Amino acid sequence: MAHIKRRVSDRTGKVTYQVQIPNPGYPAPDPKRPGKLVPERVVKTFDLKRDAERWLNDQASAINRGDFIDPRDKAKPFRELVATWERTRKARLAPKTQERYDGLLRVYLMPAFGSTPLGQLRRSMLKEWFAELDVSPATARKIQVALSSVLSEGVEMGVLRENPAARLKLAALPRREMTVLTAAEVRALSEAMYRPTDRLAVYVAAYTGVRAGELWALQRKHIDLDGRRLIVERTLTSVSGRLIFRNATKTDGSRRVISLPTFLANRLAEHLATLDPDPNTLLFTGPGGSNGRKAGLGGPIRHSLFRSRIFRPAVVAALPPEKHNLRWHDLRHTCASLLIHSGASILLVQKRLGHASSTTTLDLYGWLFPSTEAAMAGALDAIYNAADAENVVPLDRSEQVA
Repeated sequence: MAHIKRRVSDRTGKVTYQVQIPNPGYPAPDPKRPGKLVPERVVKTFDLKRDAERWLNDQASAINRGDFIDPRDKAKPFRELVATWERTRKARLAPKTQERYDGLLRVYLMPAFGSTPLGQLRRSMLKEWFAELDVSPATARKIQVALSSVLSEGVEMGVLRENPAARLKLAALPRREMTVLTAAEVRALSEAMYRPTDRLAVYVAAYTGVRAGELWALQRKHIDLDGRRLIVERTLTSVSGRLIFRNATKTDGSRRVISLPTFLANRLAEHLATLDPDPNTLLFTGPGGSNGRKAGLGGPIRHSLFRSRIFRPAVVAALPPEKHNLRWHDLRHTCASLLIHSGASILLVQKRLGHASSTTTLDLYGWLFPSTEAAMAGALDAIYNAADAENVVPLDRSEQVA
């Protein structure tokens, strides 16, 4: 039974109120005392009786709801939960994500909350901290996501009742205006590339919408010329300066099969004819190291170098000044634009680009759809005019009067 006991100090005469409740976790191994069980009862002391009664009522309600948290868990510092998160959840993240989270924890979260007891990490406290954080909205959002990942693991491990960092309302991210190319501009950009393989890479990016990492990870076996299809099932990323191939894409929806237009299938066929017949041969390669260059071989493309040394000069040479801000990722946006202007629905665009949901696609490209409004209005005009041309006799409403 839970109860409150009044205690008086023999030395000072101070009156305190001790609350004891059955420990819902008993009997279970105590992680802090190998070979021992957690205490059979949870004990907490208060200076005021009303505080003791309030705490007892809160714990009784939590036990009834099944979300009781041992006070010893609430007293654990944030750094202990981070250590648990690293063992249980971090390993399931992509290497690039692990690297980013490690940096955010080291620079921002551990200095701020490393020694803070988990029970003190309340939503109001986090909102104030983010409000005073002197970083860009994009960086603040990344920090919030990393913090939420750690605290979410705390909820799953039973040391937190809820995640106080989940769905925090932070400053809105400034929407960067995307630059999209016309088909003629895609052709001009491709022709400005020096190597034939780089010209082909521009076409593949602009007409399939694959991400840079997906593009550079493509192998010979991912091109099905008979079915005119391109298969996306892995990606290339840079982690701590090392290039890593992963047999997984950004999301489950990113694993996809993309139909190829005839012109692009023909260009890919010509390119495949120049490659080693091994199905694992990379579709696109860089010059590689000195030994590889002498042997006429190439290594995986490091996108950061490709972007600065090859792509950027071609952009400046081929495109008008107002489009000199074009990023390689904008070729993905260009694909969406070309699809939408050809009449594709949001659902079809979503599946081709590998977005997790159509909401993401609509948020990114909804602004392109108003350009089809005039066409739809014209179609409605045609329907109306066709009905009018049938010379339908209007109903004489006087006949309906009883």
